[in-house]
Amino acid sequence: MNILVLHGWGGSKKSWEEWVKCFGKKKYKIFVPDLPGFGGEKAPKRPWYVSDYADWVREYMKKRHLVRPVVVAHSFGARIAIKMCSSDKNVFSRLFLVGAAGIKRPPGLKVRVLRVIAKTGKTILGIFRLNSVSTFFRKVVYTAAGTHDYETAHGAMKQTFTNVVDEDLRDLLHDIRVKTHIIWGDRDSYVPIKDAHLMHKKIRGSTCEIIKDGKHGLHLQMPEVLASKIKKYLND
Repeated sequence: MNILVLHGWGGSKKSWEEWVKCFGKKKYKIFVPDLPGFGGEKAPKRPWYVSDYADWVREYMKKRHLVRPVVVAHSFGARIAIKMCSSDKNVFSRLFLVGAAGIKRPPGLKVRVLRVIAKTGKTILGIFRLNSVSTFFRKVVYTAAGTHDYETAHGAMKQTFTNVVDEDLRDLLHDIRVKTHIIWGDRDSYVPIKDAHLMHKKIRGSTCEIIKDGKHGLHLQMPEVLASKIKKYLND
């Protein structure tokens, strides 16, 4: 059985190594590509959209003769999978959405305030030339404001990040016909758990499982648990 993993923003094939070890090599053949701009894969020369990543994954599958693989899509990787499934109902044989991104929501008051701080803080600290404090300040504030991924991106990846998060994919969820399993951590601080329930409601015939004490990076935090949940559905 072929399993294709689509990692999240800032992830790579290396970040899934422990999770891969939880699968039997005889029964499963797992492919974890570095998506463009991450790991060892070069960033695109121009800003990309989710559709560009979807085209890249299709080409990756074609080169490796992957026909209707099982797909495990985490966070940003889920955006790609949703886009692909909505346009080709037979592209995957089964889909696992883990802490899936794709629902755009208006930022709350706290996030809006923090983003203002994030934009002005660098200028203020720069005036006083507090470089060491500035580095720490940026890390804390950008992470809290949900803009740390943007701040750490370089070149075309900055606009790529904006393009990606600005696209709301909720209207595509109705078009997914592949058997879909939604897995979420109840302590996910990056993608709200209400998105899990919304996806479950909109994707026909889907299942939804919430993992107690699970955070956003389930493949890093509890790889054995995530692997066991996925194998359970594959063996049904």
